[in-house]
Amino acid sequence: MKPVEEQFITIQSAYREESLSRKRLEITKNWLIPSLKQQTVPITVIVSLCELDPILEERKKVFRGCDQKVQFVYRDPTYVPVHLNNVCNMDPWNVPVGPRVAVSRCDDDDAISIDFMAHTLNCAQTCDFDEALLIWPNGYSFYGGILYRCRHIGNQFPTIVSSRGVDPHYRPHKTLYREFHRIAVNYSRGWIWNRHENTITGTLKRYRAKVADPPNRYRWAVSLP
Repeated sequence: MKPVEEQFITIQSAYREESLSRKRLEITKNWLIPSLKQQTVPITVIVSLCELDPILEERKKVFRGCDQKVQFVYRDPTYVPVHLNNVCNMDPWNVPVGPRVAVSRCDDDDAISIDFMAHTLNCAQTCDFDEALLIWPNGYSFYGGILYRCRHIGNQFPTIVSSRGVDPHYRPHKTLYREFHRIAVNYSRGWIWNRHENTITGTLKRYRAKVADPPNRYRWAVSLP
């Protein structure tokens, strides 16, 4: 089995309307950037932007401050803003073809545990398949200042291991598990799905049914209730 040569995380952060762009960037600063900074292994962060974003340079500066290697790509402004009908297969991620790599995804308003990428990389290096979908089934949803327990196999934090240049945005994340060998990286809670007024989807009641116990704060770079 070829080793995993590089580990990526892909993030959509393309906006054209200034008010929305600023609101989302503030959330990115408080949730995603601290999560990336405290990862325990080096990663390459690929961010999809819009060249017509009124605060483009400010957004790039924020991502450059995540203490990881950062690459910027640009979504066609025709497909901005991102919504449910254009969310997939519209970003030129430029994932390399040939090397075996692990490519994760995370939204720019969410958070991952500080050990997320390390455990994911270890799983990618030891899995028995040339290609695989690596998932963390368990996480949290954060809604109205309350943290809820969340279990969702088709969540938006998957990782594809492949040498074909495949990224987790090319299909709806809810369907990826049907196309690859699926492996659970870890059954601890590895992500926080942050719900707020500027999301592109609502939050179903089943994802906020059970209030979470206090989390292990040593695993999180964000301030949690």
